[in-house]
Amino acid sequence: MNNAQMRNISSEGLSTSTADAPYAKARGVTYGMIAALAFLLNFLFAVIMIRKPALLKRPHNILLLSLAITDLLTGWELFS
Repeated sequence: MNNAQMRNISSEGLSTSTADAPYAKARGVTYGMIAALAFLLNFLFAVIMIRKPALLKRPHNILLLSLAITDLLTGWELFS
């Protein structure tokens, strides 16, 4: 098998159809809005938990805070 045939085989799965093209931008905007909203809400949740130490006395609240911080760090990596 030569290089041209290898490139054809490897790129077949990556090509997008022209019927999907009009929705690609809308899908990108939708995913961006969901990601931004998730980042904002996780940030607000972490701020509330840190400002009210009484909430951190229960183990499940500590778990929720760690999950929110993990989501923040993951979102930060995806945005950068």
